[in-house]
Amino acid sequence: MKLLVTGTNGFVGKILVSKLLGQYKDIDLFLWVRKQSNVPAGVKQIVGDLYDEKLYKSLSDEKFDVVVHCAGFVPKCREDDNLKSNIEGNLHMTSILLRNINAKKVVFISTCEVYGLPTEEISIITEGYLPKPISNYAKSKLLAEEECERISKLRNFDLCILRLTTLYGNGDGINRAIPNFVSSALEGREINIFGNGEDIRDYLYIEDAVDVIVSAIFNFRVGMFNVSSGQGIAIKKLAETVIKVFKSSSYIKFLELENKNNSSLVFDNKKIKKCFGFKQKYSLLGGIQKMAGKPNIYIDFDGTLVDVSDRWYQLHLDLSKIYNFKPINKEQYLLLKRSGESESTIILKTNIPKNSINDYLEERTKRIELKKYLKQDTLKYGSLDLLKKMSEKFNIVLVTKRKDKKACLDEIKRLEIEEYFFKILISGSFSKEQIIIDEYREDEYKGFWMVGDTNDDCDVARKLEMKSILVCDGVRDKIFLEKCNPDFLADKLINVKKILNV
Repeated sequence: MKLLVTGTNGFVGKILVSKLLGQYKDIDLFLWVRKQSNVPAGVKQIVGDLYDEKLYKSLSDEKFDVVVHCAGFVPKCREDDNLKSNIEGNLHMTSILLRNINAKKVVFISTCEVYGLPTEEISIITEGYLPKPISNYAKSKLLAEEECERISKLRNFDLCILRLTTLYGNGDGINRAIPNFVSSALEGREINIFGNGEDIRDYLYIEDAVDVIVSAIFNFRVGMFNVSSGQGIAIKKLAETVIKVFKSSSYIKFLELENKNNSSLVFDNKKIKKCFGFKQKYSLLGGIQKMAGKPNIYIDFDGTLVDVSDRWYQLHLDLSKIYNFKPINKEQYLLLKRSGESESTIILKTNIPKNSINDYLEERTKRIELKKYLKQDTLKYGSLDLLKKMSEKFNIVLVTKRKDKKACLDEIKRLEIEEYFFKILISGSFSKEQIIIDEYREDEYKGFWMVGDTNDDCDVARKLEMKSILVCDGVRDKIFLEKCNPDFLADKLINVKKILNV
């Protein structure tokens, strides 16, 4: 395949070229650049301005299978958007390129800004929505789209237009929300938001957008496509997320705007899923985490961070009075639990009436998360120190099989450890594996750490291709956990610090 890419110094172009060079060795790649640069052997550079019609004569014998037109003027601030000469350049540049280049197929990189702000209530904007651009930049992109369509008919090439939502990631030099919020968070400055912060916007991580462009190159489809996450977030919530990820001392300052009505801009992405097989790798949270350079670490609650032995045994004693059996002494009860015996097996070692066993197990399930029992839980030795150290290197995600979400969150507050968790996942009736998959993309857990104290935690790590650390001073003992074949065993929770090098 002979491929030409323009705009290779821009935010999108740089990442696109990097991906093409890294993963696709069999393409004949041409890069249109303003200045000569170091590129791998075999990559051709066309050095000069896209307006220079003389350069096209040197390419008259080249027939490109695909041209990806990323080049264009993107205003870095509102003042730039008012520079008519720059904005008109987008249309002129596109027109010259497509009138002079020999191409079978063209991928034109446009923007979802062409839709403007819907005047009517609309939950999600599809490609069929009538564009009503507001900014000069968006108007120029819409005119360039129309020019692409006009020339494609005259010169008989196939055209794919990709309208990108707001992209984000390291290296974005445009003056917009996420780069501004990150810059302020890194310096501990106030984060300014115009209005009340309830505007809803759609964001997509740069690498996800580039994946769509690559798919458009190799699995070409004619048509117009929104390249978006298909999900919205309030600007206030976005700022709070940035502050949390970067562990910043920044605070949010709301700046009043006259006649400011809240708006929602979320773009439908069903077409790219259907035509290009798009699967979003990075959630908004995951993308911002990647910008911060911190990986996730997943950690269990009961038994791993918290000593639950008093709660479990007290419940055993209370139920023995209800169902008229002699309880097992505490030492023996905990030895059985830690060796891997289930509650149903342990209760058979008592003189409980057989017709009461199921009732006992059901009642235990109902009571195990009641406040009167939860208050007996205590932090294990080393838990607080471990959380402090881990939070400096990782985003800590707590994963627990608790059923009662409110009771669990209340306990976390009581233990005064809430500040250390980046995210708290309470699985309820679902498995830990499922709730992690539902919350995060593969790139946000695969290869990362799972810290727990049971065979279940080890199984989750294995299924999700995570690295497992099992602590032997929790719900299960070392003899039992060795059979699980974790990546690492820690005799005590405090020893996890050495394994993680924190």
